Amino acid sequence: MIMGKRTFNEIENIENMGSLYPTTQNYVFTHDESLSDRGFIPINCDVVEFVKQIERDKNIWIVGGSTILAPLLDNDMVDNMLSC
Repeated sequence: MIMGKRTFNEIENIENMGSLYPTTQNYVFTHDESLSDRGFIPINCDVVEFVKQIERDKNIWIVGGSTILAPLLDNDMVDNMLSC
């Protein structure tokens, strides 16, 4: 699961936040070197380059807004989109 820092900030104060995504690797694109929940891994690099390094048979869930999603769309790296 990949999200940006603004999305992370929105869910940061939820009680038991780590239980939201217990079975996934959770990456937050941020300039911060650490986050308030150890179940979320801070990443400071280009999202396209990061996603290219993930094994192709893995599913990636993008949570949040266009800062993360737009570059992936621009590079034809999105297979499915769901909207709620």
